Amino acid sequence: MQLLRLSLLEVSVLKVALAAEMRGIDKRAADDYAISPIILMENAGISVAAAAMEMPAGRSASSRVCVVCGRGNNGGDGMVAARHLFNRGIAVCVYLVGNLSAMKGEARSNAEVAMRLGISLTEVQDEAGLNELRHNLLSCRLAVDALLGTGFKGMAEGLTLEVIRLLNSTGGAVLAVDVPSGLDADNGKPLPEAVRAARTVTLALPKPGLLVYPGIEYTGMLTVADISVPRNLLVSDDLKTNILTEAEAAAMLPFRAPQTYKNAEGMVLAIGGARGMTGAISLTGIAALRGGAGMARLAVPAQEQPVVAAYHRELMVSPVDGTSHGCIAPSALPGLAGILNEANVVAVGPGMTRRDEALEFVRQLLREYKGPVVVDADALYALTPSGLKTEAGAVITPHPGEMAHLLDSSAAEVQKERFGAAARAAEIYGAVTVLKGAGTLIAHPDGRLFINTTGNSGMATAGAGDVLTGLIAALIAQGMVLYDAAVLGAYLHGLAGDLAAADKGKTSLVAGDIIDYLPAAFARLEGMA
Repeated sequence: MQLLRLSLLEVSVLKVALAAEMRGIDKRAADDYAISPIILMENAGISVAAAAMEMPAGRSASSRVCVVCGRGNNGGDGMVAARHLFNRGIAVCVYLVGNLSAMKGEARSNAEVAMRLGISLTEVQDEAGLNELRHNLLSCRLAVDALLGTGFKGMAEGLTLEVIRLLNSTGGAVLAVDVPSGLDADNGKPLPEAVRAARTVTLALPKPGLLVYPGIEYTGMLTVADISVPRNLLVSDDLKTNILTEAEAAAMLPFRAPQTYKNAEGMVLAIGGARGMTGAISLTGIAALRGGAGMARLAVPAQEQPVVAAYHRELMVSPVDGTSHGCIAPSALPGLAGILNEANVVAVGPGMTRRDEALEFVRQLLREYKGPVVVDADALYALTPSGLKTEAGAVITPHPGEMAHLLDSSAAEVQKERFGAAARAAEIYGAVTVLKGAGTLIAHPDGRLFINTTGNSGMATAGAGDVLTGLIAALIAQGMVLYDAAVLGAYLHGLAGDLAAADKGKTSLVAGDIIDYLPAAFARLEGMA
């Protein structure tokens, strides 16, 4: 994913604001704290100018910066940025898409200040204006996109769409103000096209559309700029969406006492592993150990036990009743009673198959087991909303196809509205829901949601989800509450994948590489704690 930089605003768990929530925050800053909008605009423009000066295209002796403004507050931010760049000796030209007389309030005031300073301001209202803008963009190494902000709704069209296309086609680097123009701030979709920025300076809080695909591809490096919004508005519990910073991930790590022993760090019981699919349950087990669990025991069909036991000497492998098809049988449950009593958490599903017998085993398990469960892979197909109200809680970890089954939808619909899908599943099933994929989402039944910012395309490989299941289960076994374990597990899983990709590249990454780099991921966070 893209590099996220926190500029000035340094908090541990960073809230994420929908466009409407951000407008409400701005209004409360003015109404409750008497912070004039012109102060927020000034600070926004200062942050944008500072970011421009950091970019190679904006700080060279021959730099020319073209600031492209709309008529609203986003354009006003651009006018302030142009003024500060001009005062630093940078050659600046401003293009206003529309008529200056249509600018109002603080945006109009800052446009007038810019013109009084002698900054060139050209209105773009027709083809001649577009041609002049094209000519100047070709001669500028950096363009500032201050055309559309979070208040933009509908579809970009006409002159606005033509300017977006110019910004994308003339070859220079683009720095976007708040969100790349044409991008939906809430879901990251281009409407219908969006500016492809090398860097985006988003104001006060990140917007969800900058953190998920396809929005990430338009955002570039993301900076969160402090514009003097009161801190308590930015950390309010009313904001339900969050991202985890590395510092907070480090602070969440389970405490490991110097005198600890294996039983104190918990036991994960992982159940699954049908004939021909034994690797999945093995990955879950070893990931649980790499995730810090004191013990990991696998329960697999008896006929598959020798195969699974040969994978890793650190794993305990218990044979249970299996069917003639090589999957776990419903009759396996009574024989697991003793082990279930010892387990701190059960992870069920990896490599299990969707045969009726295996799914019936899962239903019986969820009715009878009183501890926390992580339900993954084939076991998800056994779920009914009424059957997952487990006493100690559950984590479900579907990929988009599995989520489509849970919601009686399609994978395409899930991917189209990932935020809504994760939230609905968490509410319907009463479970912490981890919707896997690029920008993994972790949803709580109470409406809280985390967007994971680690991970890469190399992790789109068989077994990666099984590793995540074992990792989340390990954190639960060590005493973490389910939601925190899912959030931290997703972060560590992606971080291990990022470290593996940095060494091995993305194309040939396999699930075992993620496990191999979990120690490095933990070490990185432990070094910050």
